[in-house]
Amino acid sequence: MRHLTLVPVAVFAFLIGCSPSAGAPARAQPARSPAAEPCRSECWRVEAGGAWENLQVFLIRGPSSSEAEACREFSESVAGNDVKVREIGGGDRAQVNLLEFTNNSGKPVYIQAGQILRGGNQDRALGTDAILPAHSGPVQLRTFCVERGRWAVTPTAGPGGYFEGVACMGGMEQRSIIQREGDQGRVWESNQNGIEIAQDAAIAGESGLFTSENYRGIVEAVPVREWRGKCQAALLSRLTACEDSIGVVFAVNGSVRTADVYRSHVLFSGLLPQLLDAAAVESWLVKTRRKEEQPPSTVDDVRKFVDDLNGAAGTERRKETGLECRMHEAGTDVLFEYLDPDSGFWIHKNYMRK
Repeated sequence: MRHLTLVPVAVFAFLIGCSPSAGAPARAQPARSPAAEPCRSECWRVEAGGAWENLQVFLIRGPSSSEAEACREFSESVAGNDVKVREIGGGDRAQVNLLEFTNNSGKPVYIQAGQILRGGNQDRALGTDAILPAHSGPVQLRTFCVERGRWAVTPTAGPGGYFEGVACMGGMEQRSIIQREGDQGRVWESNQNGIEIAQDAAIAGESGLFTSENYRGIVEAVPVREWRGKCQAALLSRLTACEDSIGVVFAVNGSVRTADVYRSHVLFSGLLPQLLDAAAVESWLVKTRRKEEQPPSTVDDVRKFVDDLNGAAGTERRKETGLECRMHEAGTDVLFEYLDPDSGFWIHKNYMRK
């Protein structure tokens, strides 16, 4: 029987904490002081990136770590069969809140909390940021069910309970609950909130809505899919034109809602379509609720949202995948900061309005 282990994913000792000489093995350097951090937030520039319907987008531009460019984005790695994801146990005995990940490629792969995997006995949302080392072997990572109504392997999943790929990024509320609370019941509750809005829209005359207990059912419903397509067409090419962009901030109906900033422009560019899709779904849900429109957000609003959380005290949450997750709270806002514990450098910052 093959034994599975939780592999310590301190791969960023290679990505950002080492400077190997030619032919020499990579070796971790001593932790650096915050003053030596080349990608600190004081170097960021915030600018308006565009607007569509009730959705505003702001870009964060700044320095990018050249070492971090080596990391591949998860969805493209799964689509290219470089990373395999399967259930543990198989069939009716499969575990819900743990999946097995194997990186067969020669490059490390970055995984983000909230990405939703399609397949297995039911769709799952990833429970944490992680980095799968090159040729990782089996790694177990936390996940959450986001498809309560199904427990049956899809035809393409096969007897091993494999997953077909990344379907989408989870909603803003769902991502916050996954990272802050880690509560399966609350994840289902956040699912249901969106489903009820979609059902109300169907009753009001919107056609083509799929109303199962599945978050992906909302994302792929005909009116939502059309809304997402128009949003991508209006904004994506403009947002990807900046070669020094490292992050994005979304405001919906005049309220700043979420921001994601990365250490690498390449990594940010790979995740941007998923992040924009998730923001578009949120904007559709808010519009469907027919909330009264508020004055648009400004660059100063975004700066305050980010700066307040950057200055808030952090609480260490976990180190389960070699990455250290710290949570910072300021009023109704929260920052999930993922760091390499060896260098102390951040890798991804996810800012959320509760």
